[in-house]
Amino acid sequence: MYINLRSDFYKLGSFLIALSLILNCGSIWSTVGNFSIFLFSILIIGIILCFFSIKPNDIYFSKQNIFFISFFSIYLLIYILQPQNILNLKYGIEYFISFFSLLFYVIIFERKENTLLSIKYYINIMAIIGCISLLFWTFGSFFKVISPTGSIISYWSTENGTPCPSYYGIYFETQSLNNIIRNTAIFTEAPMASLNFVIAFLFQDLFNKGDRSHNIKEIILILCILSTISTTGYIALILIFVLKMLLMSYRNKNILLPVGVVVGIISIFLVHFLLSLKINDGSGQTRVDDFRAGLQAWKLHPFMGSGLDSSVYRQFMANWRSYNLGFSNTIMDVLSSGGIYIFILYFISVIVSLFKSLKDNNISNIIFIILISYLFITTIFSNTYILFLVFILISVNSSIYRKRIETLL
Repeated sequence: MYINLRSDFYKLGSFLIALSLILNCGSIWSTVGNFSIFLFSILIIGIILCFFSIKPNDIYFSKQNIFFISFFSIYLLIYILQPQNILNLKYGIEYFISFFSLLFYVIIFERKENTLLSIKYYINIMAIIGCISLLFWTFGSFFKVISPTGSIISYWSTENGTPCPSYYGIYFETQSLNNIIRNTAIFTEAPMASLNFVIAFLFQDLFNKGDRSHNIKEIILILCILSTISTTGYIALILIFVLKMLLMSYRNKNILLPVGVVVGIISIFLVHFLLSLKINDGSGQTRVDDFRAGLQAWKLHPFMGSGLDSSVYRQFMANWRSYNLGFSNTIMDVLSSGGIYIFILYFISVIVSLFKSLKDNNISNIIFIILISYLFITTIFSNTYILFLVFILISVNSSIYRKRIETLL
C-alpha cells in the first residue's frame, strides 16, 4: 500500500485548522477552563503539519509578501508591548503567534489551490454539525421526542455560569425565544451558531462551486441559519441573495434590472421590519446598549485602546442588564480594546480589497467583503481564528479573491 506522507500531513493539518476555527469561535467548550490553550495547540499543530507537506523549493515569498509580513510584525508588536497589554502578555503572545501562523499558512498555500483545503473542511464540518443539530433540535428541542442526556455549565456572558441541557455532548440547548428553543448546535448562543453557519454558507456559495454536494450543503446551512431564529442570520441571508440579484442585474442590465430593483425594494422593507422587531425586544435593547457602552469605553483610550481582551465597557453598561454582561458586536470591542490603532487595519483591508474587487468586477469578492463587514458590526467574534483568517484573506488579496470565480451563472 502506497502512503503519501506529504498529502496525509496536509489533509490532517487542514482538518485540525478547520476544527480549531470552529471550536474557537463561540463553541460551548470555549467557555470552560483552559480550553483556549488546547485550541491554540490544535491550530499550531495543524499549521506545522501543513508545512511538513511542502517541499522547500515550493516556499516562495514575493517582495510584497515580505513587506506585508514585516509591516504587520512591527505594527502588532508595538501594540502588544503597550503598557496596557503587559499584564496580559501571555494572551498577547498567543494572539501574535496565532495571527502570524495563519498569515504564513495563507501566503504559502493560497498559491497552490483556488480554495484552501482547510476552508473546504470547515464547510464540511459545519454541514455535519448542522445535520446533527437539526436532528436534535427537531426531535428533542421542538417535538420533545428525545430527552437531554446531561448538562454543561456555560460561562458565556455571565460570571456565575448557566446550566445548559446537553444531548450526548454533541448538541446543547443554550437559548430560547418566546418559549421556543433555538438551534444553537455546539455554540454558546444563537447569534454565534448563526455566525458560523453564515460564514460556512458564504464560503460554500461563493468559492466552492465545484463541490459535488454543493446544493445539499447549501440547503443544510440555510435550514440551520433559519432554525437559530437569529435576526442577524436572517438579514445576512437576505443580503446575500439581494446582492447577488442586484449585481446580476447590473451585469445583465437589459434583462434583469427591473427584477433586481423590485427585489431590492422588497428586501429593504424586510430588513426594516426585522430591525424594528429587534430594536423593540430585550435583545435589541441590549445590542443598542452595547454600542453605547462600547463608544464610552473607546473614548477612554481612543488611539491605542484599553488593552487586549479588555472588558472595560462593562462599567458603562446600563444597570437594568443585571447579570447579562456579554457583548454583542466586534467593531466596538475592537475600538475599545485596540483603539483606532487596531481598527484601522481592518478598515483599510476592507476598503482596499473592496475597491480592487469593484475594479475587477469580481462579484464573489464584493459580496463576501460586504457580508463579513456586516457580521463584524453586528456579531461578537473578536480575536477569533476565523476572524483572523477572513481578514488575512482580504488583506493579502489571496487567490480565493484574486481568481475570478463565476458564481452567478
